[in-house]
Amino acid sequence: MCPVQRDDAFYQNLLSKRFRFLLNFSQFFGFLPYPLFHLQSGNGQERKRFLQLFHTSIGLVMFGTAFVCCVTLYLFYPEIMYEEDVPPLLNTAYHLENVLKVITVLVALLWPRTSESFYRESYNGFVQVLKLYGVPGQLDSLLVSVATNSKRLLFLYSFDALVNTVSLSLVLGHPVSTLLSLSYILPFLAIITNVLQYSAMFALIGGIVSSLNDRLHEIALEDRNFQRSFEKHKKTKYCDHVKCMERVDLAKIEKLSTLHVALMNLTARINAHCGPVLLIIMLSSFVQANIALVELYLNSDPLNKDPELSDFIIWILFLHTVTNFSYFVIIARANHTIQKEVNERAILMLLEFNCFWNSEQNAMIEYCIGQISNLPETHTACGMMNLDMKLVPSVVAAIASILFILMQFSDSRLLEHCAEQSPMGSFHAVNNTFQSTVL
Repeated sequence: MCPVQRDDAFYQNLLSKRFRFLLNFSQFFGFLPYPLFHLQSGNGQERKRFLQLFHTSIGLVMFGTAFVCCVTLYLFYPEIMYEEDVPPLLNTAYHLENVLKVITVLVALLWPRTSESFYRESYNGFVQVLKLYGVPGQLDSLLVSVATNSKRLLFLYSFDALVNTVSLSLVLGHPVSTLLSLSYILPFLAIITNVLQYSAMFALIGGIVSSLNDRLHEIALEDRNFQRSFEKHKKTKYCDHVKCMERVDLAKIEKLSTLHVALMNLTARINAHCGPVLLIIMLSSFVQANIALVELYLNSDPLNKDPELSDFIIWILFLHTVTNFSYFVIIARANHTIQKEVNERAILMLLEFNCFWNSEQNAMIEYCIGQISNLPETHTACGMMNLDMKLVPSVVAAIASILFILMQFSDSRLLEHCAEQSPMGSFHAVNNTFQSTVL
């Protein structure tokens, strides 16, 4: 690697410098513990107590505001929280959505405070991995890239929150729009902060693993250039040279595989710890996406003679659905990047170093492959849900199934309403629906 050795403080400064915005943003709202690393601990006890009290106060205000807004809407504006002309299952989804919003804020605030040691150990784990890798220039470029992507995602999500807030203000008057905006923004803030933290950590792990695989690829190319064959090994000088090279290669390969295992263990610990928060976030996003799609369907249903949503609100609902679905894509893609680098590139390249004339090298390679591939439940949330790219089609299939059920309920209610008004109209509506289904 790089001959210049750096200490822990150098890599702590590097991490805090590149991710200062995300760290300060998360700590300000109480979604990360303070102090997180040694450099923040050196600010003095009085400043430390003040900031801890300040972050705790911000968290309490956020949770209290989300809870009070939800209760106020149920007490004083029940017509907004409960609609009589929609299927009962959809009303149940409305209530579940509101409960999950409050729970999301509560869990996102309590989780860092109940596991401060985990966050500090994870931060120190990243520092030790960066120190072992020991290429500051390459690591700095990777950190800049990850931090830039996090800022871009934060900008896009902030734009979505602004659009939703403005649209609520235009459609509804005060104080309803204010209560709905606060009940939406605070859980949204908790979700995007945790998703961005998760995405940044896994993008950093994936980038380091990719760099390790690039280094393995370079060693493999050097290995091929010697054109080692069974006949050439009969030459003594060449054999001595190859043995010397094998000792160097084995040391490098062992170091790279050790870093691979350390990164995979870090990945497993992060998924195990963040699993409950991710499950709540995904459940909340799943419910919100279903509700938005059902509302779009009810508005566009030909059986519904009185659509209530304007074109502007339809686009807002569509944007809201895309935003909620993007969380699943970000979580799945973050895990898929690491899976692809480890399962496809790393193991395949390690297999290239197997040779029939060196049993010691083969044993070491098999040991490295076994360490990397036998880590259990690396990409699962609490062992309950796989967080790879299979998550995306699973979510799509689940949304489609629930939408189908809700559409059946809504169509039956609309047909009953038509039947009460006009039996002939009900017959024509059923006939048209049957014909469209057959065609």
